[in-house]
Amino acid sequence: MAEPTPSQVKDRVVALCATIDNITTAVDSWPNDSNPFAAAELAAIVVQPIFSPARSDDIDVNSFTLSYDFTIILLAARYAQDYKMTDQTAWEAIEPFRLSVPKFFKGVPQLQLNDNGLVRSSGLPQEVSISPIAFDRALYAAITYRLPVTTIHSI
Repeated sequence: MAEPTPSQVKDRVVALCATIDNITTAVDSWPNDSNPFAAAELAAIVVQPIFSPARSDDIDVNSFTLSYDFTIILLAARYAQDYKMTDQTAWEAIEPFRLSVPKFFKGVPQLQLNDNGLVRSSGLPQEVSISPIAFDRALYAAITYRLPVTTIHSI
């Protein structure tokens, strides 16, 4: 197993998210235009690092682990121009992903993508919030997850 950088892990998480059923778009940053995700691009995922200190643990005299987190923001549906979407409609757009995203990552505990994996382990994505998310002039029904990962490094 390689000694991946956080950027390599982020790129792997994005690539894996693109393979989740019913995900149309997976990116590592918000688009730079004023119309970020059209209806045809949804459901979309934005993967970002969480800027917090990594946690480290010794394995033995020559190796250690680093653990850190990523945010997975799943945009399930876009509110209409007048921002009208009933809570029921938003819930129906989000609901299928509440189970499918954790199930998907349970099946790739080392973030495997046509290989033996990139990390020592990744935890199940934890829901952080279910709420509307605004980006520029658009509002989306969204789920935000925290995905913990642990990598191994040698000296």
